[in-house]
Amino acid sequence: MIDRSDGAASESRDGEGARSLLFIAWVPYNRRSESLAEKLDAEYCPIHILKYKKVYNVPVKYVYQTIRTVITCLRRRPDIIFVQNPPIFCPLVVYSCSKFIGARIVIDSHSAAFMSKRWRWSSPIHRFVSRRALANIVTNDHFASIVSGWGGRPFILRDIPIVFPAMNPPALAGARNIVFICTYSDDEPIDEVLGAATGLPDVHFYITGDLANMPKRLRGYEKTNVTFTGFLPEEDYVGLLQACDGVLVLTEREHTLLRGACEAVSVGRPLVISDTRLLREYFPKGAIHVENDMAAIREGIRRLFRERWRLEKEILALRDDRWVEWESKWDELMQLLDGGERK
Repeated sequence: MIDRSDGAASESRDGEGARSLLFIAWVPYNRRSESLAEKLDAEYCPIHILKYKKVYNVPVKYVYQTIRTVITCLRRRPDIIFVQNPPIFCPLVVYSCSKFIGARIVIDSHSAAFMSKRWRWSSPIHRFVSRRALANIVTNDHFASIVSGWGGRPFILRDIPIVFPAMNPPALAGARNIVFICTYSDDEPIDEVLGAATGLPDVHFYITGDLANMPKRLRGYEKTNVTFTGFLPEEDYVGLLQACDGVLVLTEREHTLLRGACEAVSVGRPLVISDTRLLREYFPKGAIHVENDMAAIREGIRRLFRERWRLEKEILALRDDRWVEWESKWDELMQLLDGGERK
């Protein structure tokens, strides 16, 4: 039987509580990193100032975050430091600190670290720190093969299941409601989603994401069946997912595991999701896979409503599968943390 209580995996197992663990991320918030830190019973330290994803403030921001990271590492002196990547400078700074305090590092590299145009130039640095890390957490075989090719040690961890408490359901605007989980990243086909919404006047679209990151061309956009929610507090976000009929999560990048889709599985909501090889393999049921064009997205949403009852049963079965997978991966991770040093 699987214990699904929050933090269940971080209960004492074979004395692992003796480790001192720290998790550092140079972002204001990331659910995957925070969830992993919670499961590990690690101290989670998001270190960030100024606006997120704004190039003009990078010099000041990175200098401040470097200083804060060094101070945090020297004060805490943990045995193992988990560090989120990107930005690549965060693992580089943490690795430098680890040499002084005798810590080991584990790099949690998200898909953007490998796939984003913004970080493509950083591959030599990524290779350097990956070879010296105790482990490199990645989401799929493709990224694992890259790390292995660099001489690093990959560890595939696709999803970190979450138990969300039941929230008070918000009053939704439509008789049928879809949530498009969006961060306004360059791999998200937002224009195609808005075009699909135009052809589905009987469906209300809730589009999440910090409005500060919204493209200028979309500011002032008005449509009676589209609501831009802005960045939502945890309770409101989870409540919206629990109350909607289905979740739309899309990417134009291969080899990208979408955290929003994993969250939809956690709340038991069927998906309309991009038709990539990775996403077909990881969401084989409870999901409609579509091309990232307006007509395909629209038809995918129509199919979701036609097949909703079957999809809801399937997504709950998929959620059970993910918990079984997590238990296995947790045991592997604990064995890895007990393993040898990396220089």
